[in-house]
Amino acid sequence: MSITKKNSYIISGEAGVGKSFFIRQEAKNHNAKLFRWNIRLDRSLREGRELLHQQIRSKEMLYVWIEGADDLTQDAQAFLRRILETASPNVISMLEVREPWKLSPPILSRCILLNVNAFHSFRYQKNLSIASTLKLIEKKKVLIFRHSRSMI
Repeated sequence: MSITKKNSYIISGEAGVGKSFFIRQEAKNHNAKLFRWNIRLDRSLREGRELLHQQIRSKEMLYVWIEGADDLTQDAQAFLRRILETASPNVISMLEVREPWKLSPPILSRCILLNVNAFHSFRYQKNLSIASTLKLIEKKKVLIFRHSRSMI
């Protein structure tokens, strides 16, 4: 089966670099609804299979966000492959992962890989900002620390 238009993306990156933010913004920018399923709570997709089947047949513009797809069991990945193949043209699948190499080759071949990188994660920047606001660290020390991180 040849897939000419890929509506499936693997959003890859370390924890806190903005993968979730990117997915939310994409859906918002395209005025689409967003359906989110957290795989880390259901690695085998036993509870989510029927619901995912319903969502991928959407006639409306819909982003299906599968959080933690790299934690899926092999059986669940086979199911996900079929989901990606049968999704409506109105559905964009976003597989959020930290370790894309854990996904099976059939899933990787059906998706476009997007790497989200940041010099400092959003969490790191937020924590520095909070610490600075609470005067737990001095601004001067923050700048020195940031500079020393860039040397690594």
